[in-house]
Amino acid sequence: NPSVWKHVTVVSLIIFFDGFCSSYVFKYLSSLLIDFGTPVDLPEHEEKSYWLASSYDIGKCLSSLYWGIHFDSKGRKSGLAWSLGMTCFFNLVFGVAESYVFAFVCRFLAGLASGMLIGSKILMTEGVPPEFTSLSVGISLSAWTISLTLGPYIGYSFYDDSSDFPHLAVAGGVSAFGLILLILVAIHFNYLYEGDQSTTKREDASLMGSSYEPIVVANNANQRSLDRYLTVFSLTNSDKLCYGYGIALLYSSAI
Repeated sequence: NPSVWKHVTVVSLIIFFDGFCSSYVFKYLSSLLIDFGTPVDLPEHEEKSYWLASSYDIGKCLSSLYWGIHFDSKGRKSGLAWSLGMTCFFNLVFGVAESYVFAFVCRFLAGLASGMLIGSKILMTEGVPPEFTSLSVGISLSAWTISLTLGPYIGYSFYDDSSDFPHLAVAGGVSAFGLILLILVAIHFNYLYEGDQSTTKREDASLMGSSYEPIVVANNANQRSLDRYLTVFSLTNSDKLCYGYGIALLYSSAI
């Protein structure tokens, strides 16, 4: 079904964007810290590199529970729109950072604002027929892995040592890509239900074709309250891996 693959493509691009936001600074971190006044020969140069590299994922680790609750209570489209918009903003501000502390705060806030990985995994299981679920999740994880691999090289290729803001072109390009995805979310995900309605139906039939049975979601106030607790205590294996990854980055930075 072309609609299914269009859905998988859009969500995979969102996951790619999330991984790219994490990795695009890795290869030019040393040059960036030199611009911030921390030469390579200083002992704190390496430590600051670790913290700046992991700041985005530390923010994601701390905000993951909130975003899970947000996607359940406010809706999928609302969560993705807010997450994409705020992540784009903080990435753009990071591009004009002239000090290590300001750059770290911008990266950390961008991570706090990023609920894209959780929301996208939800959409990969909810927005496709059951027989395509495993394939779509595999494609999305491949997109995330590719972004972590290509991100450092793409970021470094646009880093300009001669500019007053050497990484503004990189951060601006990342934000522009995120804004394009935000527009796609607004256009493509009109069928998604919003959590502030008393009883809703997902309009999946129009997306998947008449062969796909729409799912009725009983989403009254009591159910929404219960969902919030389930979000905290019933984490999927993929979410546990995300938390573990963030904690591992925090530990590696600390040592």
